[in-house]
Amino acid sequence: MKYIVYWEWNERDTVGLIKKSREIDELRKENPERFPTTLSGGSLVIVGDPEQPRSGISLYEANKEQMEKWQEFYRPELKVTKIVELVTAHEYIKELESKM
Repeated sequence: MKYIVYWEWNERDTVGLIKKSREIDELRKENPERFPTTLSGGSLVIVGDPEQPRSGISLYEANKEQMEKWQEFYRPELKVTKIVELVTAHEYIKELESKM
């Protein structure tokens, strides 16, 4: 499945999150099945008061277990606010037609 993951972080945690990002890349090389496959690197919203949480999104291909491991890895510095499962129009139409 493909997912859009919405998340927040505090600017004071940026250095630690950069380290975690590099670490997860190495862990993914050692065991590609452990974590989601990144389809799009994180996109960040960096406006407003730096004391307020920053937000971002990422696009992944994963199963439920991989998404859970990813969230555990980045906790507590990264707070997932929403995970949305993506379905292609073709998949949606196919499922809809199967119910007709």
